[in-house]
Amino acid sequence: MKQKNRFWNIFIAVCLVLLIGAGVCELLFFSEKPATVIVDSVSPAGAAATEDAPSDEQRGIPSATGADPGTEPLLTTTETKQAGTVTDLNAASAEDLKRVSGIGDVLAERIIAYREKNGGFTRRAQLQEIKGIGEKTAAHIMEEFYIPDELPPETAADQTTAERRTTAAGSQTARTSAAKTTAAETVTETEPVLPPKRNINTVTAEELLEIPGMNETRAASIIKVREQIGGYHDLHELTYCEGLSGEYIVNTLFAYLYLEGEEGSAEP
Repeated sequence: MKQKNRFWNIFIAVCLVLLIGAGVCELLFFSEKPATVIVDSVSPAGAAATEDAPSDEQRGIPSATGADPGTEPLLTTTETKQAGTVTDLNAASAEDLKRVSGIGDVLAERIIAYREKNGGFTRRAQLQEIKGIGEKTAAHIMEEFYIPDELPPETAADQTTAERRTTAAGSQTARTSAAKTTAAETVTETEPVLPPKRNINTVTAEELLEIPGMNETRAASIIKVREQIGGYHDLHELTYCEGLSGEYIVNTLFAYLYLEGEEGSAEP
């Protein structure tokens, strides 16, 4: 009886061994994802992890390039420095301008003064309009600075067109002004009113002052001599007067003075 029980015990043990062995073989050779289960079952830190663990990008871990997910790469130190050296010429200070070789305090002041007077630079050729700046210096300046919305260089055709427009605008303005002018608004040019010829023996000092080139000293001298000689008998006697030259007497006084009986004559 004991031998029979022992036989069954051995039989059951063998069956159990076979069953366990079959399960292990199935696990090792027939599993669909053995590597995934084994590798993903343990995290690098030794903690349990699932097959659906979030990626590095989802967990916010920076990528290999060193940039955060979803952002543009940052400029390198060299790129940042190069971008900082380019400055708006219309906003540059005197210290900024003096970074350029050949630009000192005087030229920096002239550049700023020109910029303020003309409302800023629009073309690089304007730099050469500043005293002391030639083509070479202007080129050095434009290596360090830029002009926002810079216009292309002017050509000869552009300058000719601009001159024609200016001339046409002036002509149009003149025509418009002439058309608006009425007879009432027209100023008639007249010759200057000349004093009438006067008798030298009756003319007053005030009337003599109306003659071109006459002054109080000459007028007083003419009256004084007339009184001394009892009246002029010849216009050439004016040479006795102080301050009167023969040229002035003949060319001027003969045109405005006469002796009685000779009115209207230029000479006595």
